[in-house]
Amino acid sequence: MKPVKTKSISRTEATNQRNQVAVISALLFLIAALLSLYVAWRDLRSGGSSEVFI
Repeated sequence: MKPVKTKSISRTEATNQRNQVAVISALLFLIAALLSLYVAWRDLRSGGSSEVFI
């Protein structure tokens, strides 16, 4: 039986794809950090009342 040829991804394509995923995850992390800072800032400005957000 003859082996099946599969298309392989070159190293540069794999590296580019990894870099794109890294950039997207970094952006999502920054958005989450900014949102948490905003919520903390709003909590401090409101006098630290014990409201619970669900």
